[in-house]
Amino acid sequence: MPAGFIEWGLEEEVLYEQENGKTFSPQHPKWFKKERERLPDFYQVITVEKSEATDKIISWMYDNLRGMFVVKRRGGVIQYFQTRFDLFTLPKWDLRELGRLDILNPEERGVGRDFERIIAKESNKGFPNHAPQRPRHRVSKTTIDPETGKGKVTSVINPAKVVTRIKLPEEVPVALNDFKKWFYDSRTGEAVIRSNENVGIRILDPMDVFMFGLSDLTVLNDSRIDVGAGNANLEEAALFQRAVERA
Repeated sequence: MPAGFIEWGLEEEVLYEQENGKTFSPQHPKWFKKERERLPDFYQVITVEKSEATDKIISWMYDNLRGMFVVKRRGGVIQYFQTRFDLFTLPKWDLRELGRLDILNPEERGVGRDFERIIAKESNKGFPNHAPQRPRHRVSKTTIDPETGKGKVTSVINPAKVVTRIKLPEEVPVALNDFKKWFYDSRTGEAVIRSNENVGIRILDPMDVFMFGLSDLTVLNDSRIDVGAGNANLEEAALFQRAVERA
């Protein structure tokens, strides 16, 4: 992954939808604001400056209930992909990261586990069968790179083909009668809800707290999510707390 790059393309709004048709916009971290640039006459383009510190993939899984692949990035952004072919609209550095990471739910056989093997093999061999998105490189005529003495080179990619309408999970019966604590796992980007019997419920997408009923949401709201020492990922963890407050 380059130290910094630009995503350039049409803006698509992502919404979460309940069975009754009510929709919710996901809350993303403040540093993922998009800057608008007006082009003549026909469409609006969005440019987003990104970096490894705020955009690196930290985990991924196959969501069997939704039938989609889910990618989680440093900073808290979630992306859903309908098929494995849609994942190949990601740039090559993202696919190499998927090949390096283990899928979060390896016990789930089928589509997710099969693709984990495919992506690892393709990544190791340089993608001979499935070509990822390759970035364009723009050379500045006005900004000089101090290391090379030449025009600064910027990598430019198009937005990946992501799902823009995501069904929220159906409400489950009371699940947290034996609640002990919940905390943020900064390694995977999951919230982990732990019972007194040390049984854990792991949630990757903050919006999935909508599956809990009122009594469970009250329990989570009364016990603030534990971020751990240093609070390095406080903003990412706060997305789960804010989702509980909205649900």
